[in-house]
Amino acid sequence: PQFRTGLVKVRLSSFSPQAALLTKARRLRAQSVLKKAQPAKTFSLHIGELSVLRSLSLSQCGLDAVPHGIFRLVSLEYLDLSHNDFRDVPPMLVCLQRLVCLDLSFCPVLRTLPQQLAHIASLRRLRLDGTHSVESPPNHIVVQGGKAVLQHMRQREARRSGGTRGFGASTDSR
Repeated sequence: PQFRTGLVKVRLSSFSPQAALLTKARRLRAQSVLKKAQPAKTFSLHIGELSVLRSLSLSQCGLDAVPHGIFRLVSLEYLDLSHNDFRDVPPMLVCLQRLVCLDLSFCPVLRTLPQQLAHIASLRRLRLDGTHSVESPPNHIVVQGGKAVLQHMRQREARRSGGTRGFGASTDSR
């Protein structure tokens, strides 16, 4: 691991959650592009053990799926999944009820965003810069930026449930 202003950096190929340093980490940035499935699989299985993690960057890791271990990180506030190759974001993202910022920018094959994002009341920033392939919600909304997408999803959810349910307003535009 390397240190820089409190940020712990690790290579996914050598990820080990048992390291005392990582169990107390609040910010983690995974480095290196994944070329083999095994490091990603190991990472996915163990990342959920880092229960105090508040910030996780998996930008440019060559991921074709969101690691499921992420959904056990209940303290997570910032999640950077930018510059990866997954087609969809699993609805289980709703488990991250403290999430404030989700970065999905420059994900060239991303097709769908789950409607369940509307259920994360704390979510204020949704970054979609350079992600032009999204089909759901409709592209004319996506091109308006993250703020418009969250507003669209929350309005749609409010109509389904018969009224507003206290969803917070978004403050980010793309």
